[in-house]
Amino acid sequence: MSNAKQINYVVGIEFGSTTSGVSIAHVQDPFNIITVLSWNDTEKVSKKNSQNYSSRKFLSSILYPSDEDDNLLCGVKFEDVDNKGVYLANIGHYLVDIETSNEMLNQLMNGLTIKKVVTDYLKYFVPLGIQKLQKHNKLVKNKYFKIFVNEEFIYEEINTIHYCLVCPTSRQEFMKDCFIEAGIIDETEAEYRLSFVTEAVATAHYQLSLDRNLTRIQNNQNYLVCNISDASVGIAEIHAASNESLSTVTEVFDDFTQGSMNLEGRFRDHLTKHMTELNLNTSLIDKFVNAFTEDIKYKFTMDAPETPAFSQVDANNDVVKFTYEELNRIVFEPFIKGITDLILNADETHNPCWIFLSGRYGVDAYLAEKLTRVDQGKLEYSHSFVEDSIDRISSGAVSSVLSTYKSQIPFFSDKKTSAQETILEETSDIVNGNDGYDFIVAIDFGTTSSGCSYIKLRDNKGNPVTTKIIKTIKEDWPEGNALEFEKVPTLLMYDKNMKPKYWGEEAKLQARRHQDLSLLGNFKLFLCPDSLEKFYGRNDDIQKLKERVGFTEKQGPKKDVKKEIFAVQIIADYLKLFKNHIIEHIATKEMDDNFTHFTRARLLKKYKMRYVITIPAMWNASARDTMAQAVVEAGMITRSELDRLLIISEAEAAALSCENKFTEYFNKEEGSIDGTNFIVCDAGGGTVDLVTFNLQYNEKKESMISQIDDGIGDTCGSTYLDVRFKNYIFDFYRSFGIDIDRSNIQLDDIMQEFIKNQKPDFMPDYNGDTYYDINLPGKGIINAFSNPKYRLSNGNTTLKMKNQDMKEQIFDPVVQRIFSLIDNQLKQAGKGGRKVDAILMVGGFSQSRYLQQCIKDQYKGVCHVSVPYEGGTAISHGAASYALNSRMISRRTAGQSLGLEVQAPFIKSLADSFKKRVKGPDGDENFEKDRLEYFVTRGQVLEGERQTVYKKDVHVVYPKAARSSLVTVEIMPTVDT
Repeated sequence: MSNAKQINYVVGIEFGSTTSGVSIAHVQDPFNIITVLSWNDTEKVSKKNSQNYSSRKFLSSILYPSDEDDNLLCGVKFEDVDNKGVYLANIGHYLVDIETSNEMLNQLMNGLTIKKVVTDYLKYFVPLGIQKLQKHNKLVKNKYFKIFVNEEFIYEEINTIHYCLVCPTSRQEFMKDCFIEAGIIDETEAEYRLSFVTEAVATAHYQLSLDRNLTRIQNNQNYLVCNISDASVGIAEIHAASNESLSTVTEVFDDFTQGSMNLEGRFRDHLTKHMTELNLNTSLIDKFVNAFTEDIKYKFTMDAPETPAFSQVDANNDVVKFTYEELNRIVFEPFIKGITDLILNADETHNPCWIFLSGRYGVDAYLAEKLTRVDQGKLEYSHSFVEDSIDRISSGAVSSVLSTYKSQIPFFSDKKTSAQETILEETSDIVNGNDGYDFIVAIDFGTTSSGCSYIKLRDNKGNPVTTKIIKTIKEDWPEGNALEFEKVPTLLMYDKNMKPKYWGEEAKLQARRHQDLSLLGNFKLFLCPDSLEKFYGRNDDIQKLKERVGFTEKQGPKKDVKKEIFAVQIIADYLKLFKNHIIEHIATKEMDDNFTHFTRARLLKKYKMRYVITIPAMWNASARDTMAQAVVEAGMITRSELDRLLIISEAEAAALSCENKFTEYFNKEEGSIDGTNFIVCDAGGGTVDLVTFNLQYNEKKESMISQIDDGIGDTCGSTYLDVRFKNYIFDFYRSFGIDIDRSNIQLDDIMQEFIKNQKPDFMPDYNGDTYYDINLPGKGIINAFSNPKYRLSNGNTTLKMKNQDMKEQIFDPVVQRIFSLIDNQLKQAGKGGRKVDAILMVGGFSQSRYLQQCIKDQYKGVCHVSVPYEGGTAISHGAASYALNSRMISRRTAGQSLGLEVQAPFIKSLADSFKKRVKGPDGDENFEKDRLEYFVTRGQVLEGERQTVYKKDVHVVYPKAARSSLVTVEIMPTVDT
């Protein structure tokens, strides 16, 4: 973009086939893109000619009034104009065939052309958009827009705006002429004040501007954006770099004739061809096509092929019906085949790792269903949808222009930097500052169940207690006594207004009584998408996963629910109820408080608690931060009280809980356990995490443990047995031609029987002659003899599942995944010349007799395997121990490498360094881009009782700055807990 004139603002204009939109950003604030969200016209027009107040986007429509004294109107609905003039809706559609459109428009009004229509529309719409932006609340408060929001702006600095218009490639020259004729810019300014992007390219830039935790875009990967709108089909390729400014977007394909308008066109052609036999005329054909567009086009499905999709009357008032199968053959099948072939060809040519589908028809459910089946399901697990937000296109247009302004990659030079490190001593007041607290509360927040241990620090009179005892809550959970593993289910039920109603075992019981309420489980997994993918399949669609576990990110399960519910909020809601219960339990048991309706609110705030919460060892820093955010949202601590919260990995907590019985669990003598290496296998409901530790004694004869290898984890906990068992039942019904969903078969009783009675006590029967009786709901199987693979009894209402099938199809695949995790730890130790002496099995799943036996048999002679008696509650117990005495964890490693992307001095020895050569801060081409300057590397040992701040000096050149600025960057790495 030329600098013939200073450009201060970039305005993105979506000139869509049916609606239009406007966004803006300042070049000195390129990350803050603002979009017009309301088009309520401040100028009062007649009631009959009122603007479309309800639309959040501006309609691409225009009215040429029959009364010459009236002004033309844009953005109006047909029903608001009473046919007083020439009304044109969906202006963008007329651009598909300009010659034909001109003939039709001239018949409507002498001399009217599509060029005049577009020019008149732009002359009206663009100034209106600028006015709306000038009054936008976010712009009025933005320091960069002080001049823009001034009324004098239009006269003084309107020419500092660069416009980026979204339109098809084949119509860009045409639109340029219209833009100039509308008087928005002069012809001499077009080079530097006007640019164009296609809808696919704009969407690609929009995706790049979003948080990568949402889009899951990864560095150095290619992606395709396939945009299918009413008029056009476009494909753009993203090559993702480490940030938005360094990423590139390339147009791959753009055709202004292949959009979803072809569906109406195909249907119209069919009706016209068979006009005589269908007894139709031109007017009736229009009605048929309008009904198709409004009622069928975006709702089409083949769930009931022979069912009439819609019906209309012919010229004799006889009903003409079209079934879904007929519409599919006539209209949808040929159109979708062309689209899917196009996408497959682009996928093969450009070899992306993921495809984003966008546009009004691009996110159509039937199109997506067909796309997942083509080429033997090649694209089934490699696509996702771009939500059609109000700012997607116009905001993406702004991003496409401002991407270069967003580049602020610093320059790094060894000669100009001080790579020294500053050590901050973490005193005992920070790590073990328990003097100001009444209790330590340790929470084992699990995927399927949660537990709690606590330590009393002060007595009823506020005096410190001399003997600090760790106690675990094993009863008095809601609606239960000693539940499975003496913990409470991690379940939460919301009412119709999405307010938390029940939790724990009570939520499970109430689920049957209140079918209309929402029972949520497994929501812990949503804090770490990696865990979610592993649990349900690495390439599955995230939205399907959320629906499968009864969780929706933006809306509750009921269509009338509008309140947004996010993972953090769900976890916070659960933790708040959990916290209130345990405080009431502790205060009642330890302080003799009497909780009543009148005293409860006061007593819940009476005592100061220090919280410890456990997390999976495999969670990344982002998931840990989100967990801390949920703790704050739950009201357990405030943002200014982060020292009240300690976070420890579940594996470390489990190891600490075994401190007093190491000799027993390691099967060694007292004096021989110094230097022992051991694996903690934490097998829970959702995940199985393994970490290898080394035990040593310090000079004071105190035991200290340190992690010695990278931990590993997988979502193969006991809940995965439930998933496999449920799939087994699905396959059973499917083998008899029964679709469970369509037949509305309820599996709740079957699953509860498996979870409560069959799963916990399973052991193989090596004689192979025993069965599990699975009572089927309803009337059983009718055609029972059609599949001899399964044995049925009791009038075909009981499935007799072989013990061998339970072993081989349900348990063994999960056990094998756990074997692979243990093997990984043993191999790591072997590479380091270390021998693992013992495996400690903790967590609820570790109480499975079959899992215990399998691991003992598999590693007999390799290392000793122990199952602590209270392994199910070991994690919360160990977490409490950590809060009381953190010295046991002597060393930890950096959980991830932390570095800064820089432009560093040119290095000739690098093979591709010439391709990355850039100008340095002084203008010389002696620097290269895409270098990482590391502060700390993953696995680097960090002292457990110290925190290290690393400093580096870099030079940053900001947009429009005359010189670079020297900036000191400081980081404090988090330990791998």
